[in-house]
Formats: sequence, structure tokens, C-alpha cells
Amino acid sequence: AKRCGQFLMNAIIMKELWKRLENWLQENAAQLHSQLNMGVSQSDIESLENTIQLNLPIDFIEFYKVHDGQKSESEGLIDSEVLLPFDRILNTWETWKTLLERGEFDDDDGNVMTVKELGVGIKNCWWNVKWIPITSDGCGKNICIDFDPAEDGNIGQIIAVWSDIDARKLLSFSFNEWMSNYIAELERGQYVYSSRF
Repeated sequence: AKRCGQFLMNAIIMKELWKRLENWLQENAAQLHSQLNMGVSQSDIESLENTIQLNLPIDFIEFYKVHDGQKSESEGLIDSEVLLPFDRILNTWETWKTLLERGEFDDDDGNVMTVKELGVGIKNCWWNVKWIPITSDGCGKNICIDFDPAEDGNIGQIIAVWSDIDARKLLSFSFNEWMSNYIAELERGQYVYSSRF
């Protein structure tokens, strides 16, 4: 009963976040609104969780039940980054995982490389299979859900990861907090829509 209550509360909160985001899009970037996908199904959720072998956060699941990220070739919704749909989350994660397994991120001693600039609560490694990409800038940057934080971190925290930059940055302690903060910043006028084209 407790878990059902958590899902219900998160569903209400995430629907409200989407309502606020969609209102902002209608007023400021209507074309982005048309690039949103329909929500994910229970089978989509189970398939992704089975592949990555992790249970996705409830707030993240409920957010994606409203819209499964953006369609292909969309403009960036999250500070110029595309909100990835489940199929691209999986493809991006598999790409990183393949590179890791091939040793592309190994140092001269055969260990996974560390980074110089490291946010609090993040394990010091170039890539971790328990980092799940949820956005992409198309140039090697992903915002990820971190399921394997350092001792002073939080499971489910949101981090920024770059393929070619020697840094890993903590953005927020949870998906809900990260998305709530971003939408609040939109509403305060801290972001202005600008087409790439």
C-alpha cells in the first residue's frame, strides 16, 4: 500500500510539472510541444529496467508516463539538450557500455580513467554502467541518473557527464528536484527559446 501511495503522489506531482512545462512551451516555443512523444507503457518500463538491471526512480517513471521524451531530430527541450525517449536512453547507455567494455576509457595501467573535476557525491570514473543517460546535446554530453554514487552521494542523483571533458558535475539530488528547478527557472525567464536553425 505504501508503494502504491508513492506512485500516486509522484504521478500527481509529475503531471503538474508537465502541465507547467507545456504551458510554458505553448507560450514560448510551441514547436517544441509538438515534438513530444506519447507516454511510456508499463511494458516499456519493464523492458528498460530489465536491460539496465536497475529499478528506475518512481518520479522519473511517472514523468515519462506523460511524455516519452522527444521525437527524433527534435530541438533541445532541456537547456538545448534533447530529452531522450526510452529507446534512445537504451541506445546511448549501450554505446557508453560498449566503449567501457572495449577499454576505451582505460588508462595506461588498464584501469578506468578518473577525472580532475568531480562533483560531490560522484564516483571518480570516466563512465559507470549505473549512470543512465536521459538527455543528449548531440556532442558527447549527457545528463544522467546516477544509481551508483560515492558514499556522500544520493542514489538517483542527477549528474552531467561528457565524453571528452575531464569533469563530472552534480546537478541535483533527485529527478524531481532537478526537473522542478528547471521548470521554475523557465517560468522566471532565466531561459529564452532560440532555434538552432
